Amino acid sequence: MKTFGDTYSQRTGHAVVSYKKKFFVFGGTDETSRQNDMHYYDIETHLWQKLNCKGNPPCARSGSKGERYKDYIYYFGGYTKKDGDYFNDLHRFNIKTQDWALVNSTGEVPCPRTDHTVAVFEKYLYVFAGYDGKNRFNDLISCNLESHEWRKLEPTGSIPITRFGHTTVVHADCMYIFGGWDGHDTLDDLYMYAFISNIWYEIRRTVGM
Repeated sequence: MKTFGDTYSQRTGHAVVSYKKKFFVFGGTDETSRQNDMHYYDIETHLWQKLNCKGNPPCARSGSKGERYKDYIYYFGGYTKKDGDYFNDLHRFNIKTQDWALVNSTGEVPCPRTDHTVAVFEKYLYVFAGYDGKNRFNDLISCNLESHEWRKLEPTGSIPITRFGHTTVVHADCMYIFGGWDGHDTLDDLYMYAFISNIWYEIRRTVGM
């Protein structure tokens, strides 16, 4: 695709969040260092633009994950490098004003991690799994995005094993996670979490279909 506008460095470990006819790219690491810049891409005009944001952005990092709620994008976690700092801070980016703010949250804040996933359902942000340089997780923690209070959930059912580097998508009132790495094997399993009942289900493949 032919694109126009501001240039940006090659990178990995960035976070991409869509909003209306744009998507926003935050952070990641390029060939030299971690970044904390914010770009957006306009799908209709094919224009890239680097934003001159206000406020206090997160420090440079990769592995942070973000999701949109109303006119804000919330980013959680990430890390500086394998033997460096891992984060459990929650930041909010105001899409309309291009303002950054650190969210002063309370409750059972997740431990620092990277390569987790986040999902939004109703007014809650859900953080699942990830890695802190030593440990892999399979915990599930929610944050009320109105009160900014965290709560560790105790779901039942077929709970996924510990992992990081997986993917997550929300459909209807369920969250689906696929794959990842458990420290030994690359995974190809698929699980569904039902938000309302707080139950995990494993979705097994049927051979021959």
